[in-house]
Amino acid sequence: MSESFTTKASLWDSSSRRQRLAQRIYESIAKRIALQPDMEIIDLGAGTGLLTYKILPHVGTITAYDTSEAMLRELERKMDSEGRIIPRLQDISQEKLPDAAYDGVVSSMTLHHIEHLKPLFEHLYAALRKGGFVAIADLVREDGSFHGGDRDGVHHFGFEASALRERVRSAGFTDVAFEIIDVIHKAKQEYPIFLLTAFK
Repeated sequence: MSESFTTKASLWDSSSRRQRLAQRIYESIAKRIALQPDMEIIDLGAGTGLLTYKILPHVGTITAYDTSEAMLRELERKMDSEGRIIPRLQDISQEKLPDAAYDGVVSSMTLHHIEHLKPLFEHLYAALRKGGFVAIADLVREDGSFHGGDRDGVHHFGFEASALRERVRSAGFTDVAFEIIDVIHKAKQEYPIFLLTAFK
């Protein structure tokens, strides 16, 4: 993960745009996935927990994976969850998770920071129990302007629906859906946000 997250972590939650987007992503996930109070969930690239804390009331536990110590420290400062949030400093695309340990994966605006998607989705597939889901929100393919001059740690300028669906299917997932759920207005441009859902 980019070193820039170290300096940005303490101010991350102050962005009304990020707060609004996290709410929109949560609402979109809740419409498409039947969240249950006994579910054990991964938040991939949890950061400071903007999405984590919106999902938490509807599931059992969330393991908050991130590669930035600073972001996870901010998440931990907010923790009042009776042990139901478990922070983990780990790059899931590089290190496998326990097999069949989780019921689902949620993620917000993290995928474009992960260089190698093939091992990522293979690791997520193996980590899910049968019937488990992924619900991943990120940028539709863009021209590289979204991050301006701060592209450290940006490996993808968003994603094309057909290519991403095929990548997810090749890992073994089924019922793969890709839907535009929001638009970010930034620097006089519009950047559509998708939600991809799929099941094991």
